[in-house]
Amino acid sequence: MSMPGLTVDEAGRRLSEAGRNEVAQQSRVTILSRVGAQLRDPLILVLLGACVLTVVTGDLPDTVVIALVVATNTTVGVA
Repeated sequence: MSMPGLTVDEAGRRLSEAGRNEVAQQSRVTILSRVGAQLRDPLILVLLGACVLTVVTGDLPDTVVIALVVATNTTVGVA
């Protein structure tokens, strides 16, 4: 009775043909890069520009609201 499985020659041939049976490691995405990706969104950039303009004009309530919207969106997007 023969053993099931590949012969040594067949295993060697498949190894040279297809390479090792390994799953490639994916690079981890850091939280900082995810935050950066959220902040590069065009609509968020518009809101950040509006936030700067409201700071310049001294409109503190609008500045706080815009900053909270950006922070909330970024938090939800990263999570």
